[in-house]
Amino acid sequence: MKFPESLNQLVKGQEGKDKFNLKNNQVKKVNTLLLLAVAGVLIMIFAGVFSSQSDSSPGVSNQQSDVEIEEASYSSSIEAQEKALSTHLEQVLGQVAGVGELVVTVNLLSTSEQELAINTSAIVKTTEEKDQTGGSRIITEKNENGELVLVKTSQGGQEQPVIIKQYKPEVQGVLVVAEGAREIKIKAEIIRAVETLLNIPAHKVHVVRKESR
Repeated sequence: MKFPESLNQLVKGQEGKDKFNLKNNQVKKVNTLLLLAVAGVLIMIFAGVFSSQSDSSPGVSNQQSDVEIEEASYSSSIEAQEKALSTHLEQVLGQVAGVGELVVTVNLLSTSEQELAINTSAIVKTTEEKDQTGGSRIITEKNENGELVLVKTSQGGQEQPVIIKQYKPEVQGVLVVAEGAREIKIKAEIIRAVETLLNIPAHKVHVVRKESR
């Protein structure tokens, strides 16, 4: 039995008689209204399903995007420091006699870090509770608050945090490609210079000869 026929059966009854004494045009109107009502219910059901699915997905995508942003920011920061150190070494080593043209590549394990001054305050509250049996217990509550220490600069009066310690980036290795590396003496001077500038052991510095053009 088709759906419109079932509606007619519902209105007219099992024997095809009109249970509500409706005329044919009234029966058609009733059928139309019932069809519209059923269609409206189905639309609301499907709309609820799709909206629940769409609401659940943005949270995951936002978390993923936050992680990607942090990783990209850290990656760009470490690359910038590697480039800055490489340029600095090229400028310094280029002043050494006999080094000639050179290219320096620095590989870092971590970026530089700063330890900032924080003004901390602690509030300790001690209370004693007694029970019905005469026993007692002491409860100690400790609340600590930290506030970043700021100072105003001489230029513009802007506030900046106070730096207690500053840690240099951890160097994984340094590669120096220099024309003068063909000579053992120049090669040794390059290694000692890099050791001194970056405070790293000699085994982290690799010096090779640059092909002359």
